[in-house]
Amino acid sequence: TSERERSRQSFAAARDGVPDTVELPAHDNGASWRDLEITHLPIVMDDNVTGVFGVARDITERKRHERELHLLHRAVENSVNGVFIVDAAQSHMPVIYSNATFLQLTGYPREEMIGRNFLQIRGPETSDDAVNQVQQAVSQGSDVQVPLLSYRRDGTSFWSELFVSRISDDSNNKHFVGVLHDISAQKEYEARLAYYASHDLLTGLPSAVADELAAD
Repeated sequence: TSERERSRQSFAAARDGVPDTVELPAHDNGASWRDLEITHLPIVMDDNVTGVFGVARDITERKRHERELHLLHRAVENSVNGVFIVDAAQSHMPVIYSNATFLQLTGYPREEMIGRNFLQIRGPETSDDAVNQVQQAVSQGSDVQVPLLSYRRDGTSFWSELFVSRISDDSNNKHFVGVLHDISAQKEYEARLAYYASHDLLTGLPSAVADELAAD
């Protein structure tokens, strides 16, 4: 098998005087699979390799965490929502990670988003109150969810629902994860409903004006 071949090659390298490490699956006493890291070390006497010393280390948990992190990364990268992580320990709260959807929504290339304040997506008509809510929540370490008129890199605007939450861990790090959901279609629908509620559908005039004309 390929595992046996990798083990054989690693052993052969040590026999030739070159230490080598290989990761291999193996059965434990309960017949379940474990992940092992096997290091082959040459035993040298009088400048000659007289044997090979093997050290096996159980890395099952480490490999499980790696698989979970890989799966999580794929899930976040393929999310329909924009996801980003902020380092709030730094005064300008730079973005240290953003998924592909966030970059697509905002129109920023990754190199222009990473290291910059995440509120660079605000624009001339962005609500100061919404921005203040987000900044206050981050400074206090609390969660916040606000509708936000956001701006892409090219200056065009779109409505988003922004959720920001602190990432809890056992370290002194202060990171926040943000989720940006495009609600432009919802806002357009609400605007149409409001227009239809206040305007005459036939004339397009405000309802009050249309009623006065009809009364005349």
